[in-house]
Amino acid sequence: MDIIIQKKIRGIPLGILIVSFGALFVGILSARTAIGFLTGKETINKVKKRRKTRKVVGENNKGGEGKRYPRTLYNLGNTCFANSVLQSLSSLNLFCEYVENKNKELSSGSMVRIRRKQGSDEEIIWELYNVLKEIEPTEKRRGVFVPKEFLRILGGKAPWVWSREEQDAQEFFQIITQTLEGAKIEKKQSLKQISESEKETERRRNPFSGLAASKIACVRCGYTASLRHYSIDSISLPVPRVGSCRVEDCLKLYTGIDELEDFRCRRCVLEATVKEKKEEAEKTSGKRKRERLEKEIIQVEDALKNDPEKELGTIELSGKLTGPSTRQTMIARAPKLLCLHLNRSLILNTGDVVKNPAKIVLGSKLNLSPFLTTGHLDTRPLRPISQSSPQPTMYTLTAIVSHDGSHSSGHYYAYKRVDTNSTVQWFRVADSNLNEVSESIAIGVTNAFMLFYTKDI
Repeated sequence: MDIIIQKKIRGIPLGILIVSFGALFVGILSARTAIGFLTGKETINKVKKRRKTRKVVGENNKGGEGKRYPRTLYNLGNTCFANSVLQSLSSLNLFCEYVENKNKELSSGSMVRIRRKQGSDEEIIWELYNVLKEIEPTEKRRGVFVPKEFLRILGGKAPWVWSREEQDAQEFFQIITQTLEGAKIEKKQSLKQISESEKETERRRNPFSGLAASKIACVRCGYTASLRHYSIDSISLPVPRVGSCRVEDCLKLYTGIDELEDFRCRRCVLEATVKEKKEEAEKTSGKRKRERLEKEIIQVEDALKNDPEKELGTIELSGKLTGPSTRQTMIARAPKLLCLHLNRSLILNTGDVVKNPAKIVLGSKLNLSPFLTTGHLDTRPLRPISQSSPQPTMYTLTAIVSHDGSHSSGHYYAYKRVDTNSTVQWFRVADSNLNEVSESIAIGVTNAFMLFYTKDI
């Protein structure tokens, strides 16, 4: 057969021979493509092949069995303060769920697209949700994610975020929580819907949201204005000027009783006012002035008896110093997620501000009970607001923001915990660099700046 073909081919010009074989080859390929199109096999095979060969720059798909790896963030120019906080927040499942639910609720109304184009809080939350989804841990290692759109849009609200200058990580956390709290969900609801929404208040509440209780009491007369409760989403802790201390020591300083020399007790001020006006009334010879003073004395005495905090209009009060007072703050409602900011700023006698280099000794667990109020509150000036509960309120350390450098410059990075069904992993994430570390290395960090805890169920 080969001999016959060769003999016939000898008589055919070379150009015609090449064209003929080329046409035959294209025809075969076309036939295979047509069959593949009809059966769907060719298309599926191509997609599979593309999936196998597709890679992201810097991607390493190798991962340990049962392990998960967070995605890193690109530094857009001194944005390590933002990257470290975003990495920490992405470790907190409750926060990620909260942002996802908030985004769904805000997106359910009309005119959403228009609001997003205007750089509103809704748009910021949408982009925050996207970033958290992009960097959530997965079984495969992935390339660096660039959070440019989120930081650009957030910079419209807080220009310092997008200034490309070194900023404070704690302030970045605050602008995120303020944005989440400021975005309101405007919906017309029926009574039934209102009742159902009240049941979901706990679910919708920011998991960082807690309550603090504060009192100021006069040591001289014992007067305490009504205890003040206010919302908190983080706690700024003083760091003592020591070589090292525990985070519990910082909490003791925060909740301890402080003495105030410059506070003016309202009751003492009113008592001094009555005394001064009575002395002035005795000395004055004018009838109208004496009548005015006597009228004012009656008003001040009424306030002393019934409500010392009552506004007294134009009555001039005594400017006399009243003596020492005490101040104390405790946590009245523990949040589901606890954010502690370690305030390392030190003001020297020269007026210069420097960084406190004290090492904060951390543990994987934190018992918040010694710093919480109970049902009984004490208003006496030299007594704590409340005795601590004997029942522990335990938290698990989930993420750490650390800072290398001085007070005015340096570099932020994060340590984050990743839980799987069978293992616990810790990672050190510095912008686009990712390293798996042991728990002892993570909690042994010497320069912690912010701590994120999850309340144990």
